[in-house]
Amino acid sequence: AAAAAAEGLGWADSLYLAAMTGTTVGYGDLHPTSDWGKAVACAFACAGVSSVGFVSTFVGDLVQDSFCSVWHPPGPAKGE
Repeated sequence: AAAAAAEGLGWADSLYLAAMTGTTVGYGDLHPTSDWGKAVACAFACAGVSSVGFVSTFVGDLVQDSFCSVWHPPGPAKGE
């Protein structure tokens, strides 16, 4: 909403700009031109990178845990 007001964009263009900035794709066909819009885009890009990192780590942990439970099932310790 802040970027839409600062840039004078419609809802579709605002959603598109948010998705391209948040996922760090940035095709370059639509970009902020005002100082306020650029500041909002920078904050949104940082939040997007952090979110992608968090989700990637979470999914990686789930995959690792599932493989560990399949390949190394819990059981008695060796030598018992």
